[in-house]
Order: sequence, then C-alpha cells, then structure tokens
Amino acid sequence: MTDNVSQVLINLFLLFAVAKVAAEIFTRLKLSEVVGELLAGIVIGPSALGLVSHSSVNNAIATLGIIVLLFAVGLETSIPDLRRVGFMATNTAILGIVFPFILVLGLLQLMNFSLTSTLFIAAATVATSVGITARVLSNLGAIKRVETKIILGAAVIDDIIGLLILAVIVAYAQTHTFYALDFLLVLLQVIAFVAFTMLIAPRFAQRQTSFSQSLRIHDGALIIAVAVMLGLSAISSFIGLAAIVGAFFAGMIFSETKDKDEIADKTHAIFEFLTPFFFIVTGTLVDVGVFLNPTVLGIGLLVTVLAIIGKVLGGLIATRRLGFREALVIGTGMVPRGEVGFIVASIGLSLGAITQPDLSIIILLSLVTTIIVPPFLSILIKRKDSEPESKDENS
Repeated sequence: MTDNVSQVLINLFLLFAVAKVAAEIFTRLKLSEVVGELLAGIVIGPSALGLVSHSSVNNAIATLGIIVLLFAVGLETSIPDLRRVGFMATNTAILGIVFPFILVLGLLQLMNFSLTSTLFIAAATVATSVGITARVLSNLGAIKRVETKIILGAAVIDDIIGLLILAVIVAYAQTHTFYALDFLLVLLQVIAFVAFTMLIAPRFAQRQTSFSQSLRIHDGALIIAVAVMLGLSAISSFIGLAAIVGAFFAGMIFSETKDKDEIADKTHAIFEFLTPFFFIVTGTLVDVGVFLNPTVLGIGLLVTVLAIIGKVLGGLIATRRLGFREALVIGTGMVPRGEVGFIVASIGLSLGAITQPDLSIIILLSLVTTIIVPPFLSILIKRKDSEPESKDENS
C-alpha cells in the first residue's frame, strides 16, 4: 500500500515539476507553454524515457485539470454573449463537421479501408478539443474577443453533434444496423441538459449569493461553484458528452453572479495547479512508435491535412463576415482534436471496430493538430493586438 502511494506521489511530482519547467522554457523562447507541456509528456512518457507510467490517478488528475480550465473559461463567457454569436457558432460547428468528415471518409474509402474503420477515423476528425485552444487564448488575454466566443460556442455544438454521430457509428459497429430510438433518446438527454444549464440553472445561481454568505464555512461561494462544476461535469459525462462541456456551462452560469470576480480569483490557484497535468498527461499517452511505420505515417499525415483543411475551411466560410483574419483565427481555433481523438480511438478499439494501424492514424491526427495550433494561433492573435479588442458579429 505504502509503495503504491509513494509511486503515485512520485509520478505526480515528476509530472507537475517537468510541466512547469517546460512551460517556463517555452515561455522564455516566446513559444506556447501548452506545446512545451505536451512535448515534455511525450519525452518522459512510457514510450520514450519511461520516467512516468500510465495510471488511473494520472488520468483523474488530468481530467480535473481540463474541467477547471473550461470552468475558468466559462466564467469569462456569459450566456448572453454566447447567444449573440449563436448563429455563427452553429454554422462554424456544422461546416467544421461536414467538411473534414466527408474529406476523410472519401479518402479512406478510395484506399479500400473497411467502412467501420473509415467511420471511426472520420468521427475522430469531427469534435474540437477546446481545452487546447482555450488555454492558448487565455494565456494571450483573448478570452473576451468575439472570435473566442464563437470558437467556444462552436466547440460545444460540435461536441454535441459529434456525440450523436459517434452514437450512430457505435450502434452500426455493434449490430451493423441503426436504431432510431437509441439516437432519439441520446438527443433528448442532450437537449434537456443544455436547456437546463442555459435557461433554468442561471436563475438559481443568481440567488446563491445570499445562501453562500449564510454558510459558516470559509469561501462559501467558491465551494458552491466547485460543487456545481463537478456536478454538471458528471451529468455531462453520464449522458455521453465530454465532461468539459458541463464544466464550461457551470462557468457560464456563475459568470453573471455577483460573486463572479471572487470565484475567478480563488479559482486561479486551483487552475495553476491542476491544468498543467492535463497537457503533460496527454503527452504521456502518445506512442512514439506511431512514427516508425512509413505507411501508417503517410496515411496519418494525409488524414491530418484533410482534417485541418476541413476545420479551417468551415471557419472561414461560416464567419467570413467578420473579416479574413478573424475567420482564420476561428478556423484555426477549431483544429485541435486532442483528447477527443483518443476517446474515439479507445471506443473503436474496445469494440474491435478498428485495428492498431487505424488507432495510430487517429493518435497521429490528435497529436499533430494539438501541437501545431498553439503557435499558429498565437501568431494570428498577436498580429491583431493593434486592432480593436473585438468586433461585433453584426458589423
């Protein structure tokens, strides 16, 4: 028992210390600290130096890290702000799903991949790992830009649509048939969850100030907010959405309360502690052996290029009214697949629907899109620093 505890603590120490050192080095080099943390995870992970191993504890801490990140982002994104960009966010999400899905589906079918493998790989190109983009935008002080609000809104929407697509593909992989009732049930659960968090929960949150002040424990407002964050994350995960969707909605719920600034200030320390774990643990999941098979590498890079083109093109078309550079920021912000790709891959592998080479293609897609976006996004945002902080989407 003692040995297990010691190993867990050593792992967490190494992950945290290396993540912070890498972040410091990359920041001094004027590079994204996110990339530094991801690459550091690859280096110390099981497939490279082997200094840390995979564990459920690491994964749990990493999950908490991304949940806190999206909660903090949600605190800076009010529900009315999200509604104002709803039309563009919806179009960005839909086009960012249709383009990469069709492009990758067509490519793999031309290469004679099985239909089941093709569907899972194409599904991995659909949803955006908003945690990567959110961290970069937060570090750049760009959370309140209209482009950021569109990216966040679109990421939530394409996560919902991606869930429905994945539900259909999983059903097909298991039975080679499609049951409309199962699809409808998932859809109704998602609609109920979104309606509750967008329409009903904010009314209760407005009244929580007096309740939190009546508590005798310290930091009552923060405790209530953290409880809601974890509760909505759990519900979101239970119905099949990413837990971070619930965390993001929780942040938005408290963004319009009187305690918002207090909660944000006190969340910052938690953010700084937990968030690096997500990025460095994600790096440890990467198998460097993926790059050793030339055929898999070639197909994986081709799939990745089409997946990137599809997302960027979707953003450019959906938000062209904002201007080319703004639309390019949005398209680029939608590119990372990150942990979303790993989730799709693990489901497909557990069902026996994809092979190890298929898995390697999805991992390569997730890795490349996760690493290349932060520097590009930083360049695009920094070039806009001399422009107004944001533009009204109706301009």
